[in-house]
Amino acid sequence: MPDDGSQIRSLPDQYRDGPYRDFAQEHRAGGTFGLEFVDVRQGAIESIDPPLSQVGFVRLLSGLGSAETNFGDGWSKHELRGQHGLNVHPANTECQFRLPELHLRVGCISEGTLRALLSGHNLSIGSLDGLVEHFQDLPRAIAAHEAMWVAANRTDPAAGLDLDGAFLTMLGELIAACGHNLTAAPKLSDRRLARAVDYAETHIAASLTVGELAGAACMSPSAFSRAFRAATGETPWAFIRRRRLERAGERMARTDDTLMQIAADCGFTDASHLARCWKRAYGTTPRGG
Repeated sequence: MPDDGSQIRSLPDQYRDGPYRDFAQEHRAGGTFGLEFVDVRQGAIESIDPPLSQVGFVRLLSGLGSAETNFGDGWSKHELRGQHGLNVHPANTECQFRLPELHLRVGCISEGTLRALLSGHNLSIGSLDGLVEHFQDLPRAIAAHEAMWVAANRTDPAAGLDLDGAFLTMLGELIAACGHNLTAAPKLSDRRLARAVDYAETHIAASLTVGELAGAACMSPSAFSRAFRAATGETPWAFIRRRRLERAGERMARTDDTLMQIAADCGFTDASHLARCWKRAYGTTPRGG
């Protein structure tokens, strides 16, 4: 199976069939929330995870050295010293990684299921924003994550109930660690939105970050991201990706420029990057090749 993301539908798929497929791994699933798990011992790798409609709860079991991540708002560097911790892998976000050898255990749930579960308690997925990219040492959440993994390997009648209970315990601990984040998304005025959109359109070929768009709107990145999504129904990074693809489509329709030229002018790293993003968005290759 190709590793260009065209047939990747979930985080377990990404490990099983994507760039991590040669690493030692074990998969489990269970519970009434449709939870899936993968335990992977991966070597050093540079990779791109495609946008997926799942939220991942990533437990670091071991790892030493520098890790770099880019969740759409620029590269961040993290020093891993073998510490244990949990972080959140966001849904519908292209994630880029430069990683050392790691032992990870990932629990996944569909974004729709998690959103419905949280909304029943007047919470949003944004309640977990504080754990994106950053491993946190949260002993009770880590213990619940481990309990989920163990329950997913059981076959007795109570296994699913125990797994669901452990997941809810972990979720509560993570939300508490993020300070609940219960405040409503700030309003994004038409004027501020227009400034951010205009900045994106003007700098579409550059390595845009959410921080730059937030600066154009005179807001903090976290407040801007929440306000932008509330106002438009999509994340800032999803908007940038969509506009880059639309720009590329317009160029392909009216010029004979090479994909390399179009990619450079529309903010893609190269023609292959453009082709991968086009395939994920439209299910075909650029220019219908």
